Amino acid sequence: MKSKTKKNQKRTYLIIAAVVAAVVIAGLVIGFYVAGRTAPNSAAPNTETTNETTTTEQEGTVDKPNKTDDTQPDGVPPTTTEPTNASMVIVDASQYGSTFEVRSYVNAVEAGTCTYTFVLGSQKVTKQTETLMNGDTTSCSTLDVSTSEFGSSGNWQLTIDYRATSGAIAGQIKKTVEIKL
Repeated sequence: MKSKTKKNQKRTYLIIAAVVAAVVIAGLVIGFYVAGRTAPNSAAPNTETTNETTTTEQEGTVDKPNKTDDTQPDGVPPTTTEPTNASMVIVDASQYGSTFEVRSYVNAVEAGTCTYTFVLGSQKVTKQTETLMNGDTTSCSTLDVSTSEFGSSGNWQLTIDYRATSGAIAGQIKKTVEIKL
């Protein structure tokens, strides 16, 4: 009789241990899934290699300008609010033949515009695209610029500015890119 009871106890302990292990594993799987869906920028930067250039995914945030005391004539400060900073990522910024392509996204979900500014010395090329909302992020529409618009080869400073239509969210990222004519 004792041997049968010990076998039942062992079986019960094994079943309990298996259930606990299954619950722990399920919790870990769900945790990793949720973390991956809510933090698209949390992974290590990706490196993308093409035949012509190598680009590295970069993250950045907008710099807030210094505030000044802009009180109104009646002595009451203005009621404007600064936009919330949004993290941005450049997925690709590469030259493909005679076209320079830029792909990026912002860690916010609100329609807006992305302004691309390329600067080399006194030369400046500015383009603007609308955004595409993708669940947890908002992509800047892919920008394709003919290299003939740049005027000269060199290491250009690329700045991408995102501004939500409401004005409540803004982001900025910079990267040096090589343009070859």
